[in-house]
Amino acid sequence: LCPLEDLNKEFIVQRPNQNEKILQDFDDVMEMLKWLHEEMDNRYELLKNASSSKFEDINQPRIVCIIDEYADYIMMDDGFEKEIRFIAPLCAQVGIHLILTTMRPTDNIVTPTIRVHIPMHIAFKVYDEECSRVLLCKNGAENLTGPGDMLISFDDETMHLQGIFIEDDELENIIKKH
Repeated sequence: LCPLEDLNKEFIVQRPNQNEKILQDFDDVMEMLKWLHEEMDNRYELLKNASSSKFEDINQPRIVCIIDEYADYIMMDDGFEKEIRFIAPLCAQVGIHLILTTMRPTDNIVTPTIRVHIPMHIAFKVYDEECSRVLLCKNGAENLTGPGDMLISFDDETMHLQGIFIEDDELENIIKKH
């Protein structure tokens, strides 16, 4: 079980008629993407009705959708990448944020079309220079060392950072407090 499933409802937003907080079935994940697409369209309509271009003016909660091992899903169905390609360039402006992860950063998985629509790229140690170039458009991630060592690329800048490790019991304590 994932400890994040125990977060309060204020931190986990579920789509209507969906009992699961963490989806694993491909069809459920596709339905979630379609729901995000509809939610994005609804929020753009709210902006239009408010005569605004600022997300803050429509008083909606931010939604963060994390898709772990993105590669598995795009290899199952071309429709998955098509849906991501459509919503990725538009969703952040209305408070919907996508986080895509993969352990297979190859050109046929993280396509140029996807890379251009995801504004921030984070790379941990990768197998070779090619994987680094796919993620960051430059070498370097193949030389990272140890857990948490990472490169972050955003707005044509790359920063070298060190992430922290949180033990399971610490994570559970944080979740219980919220």
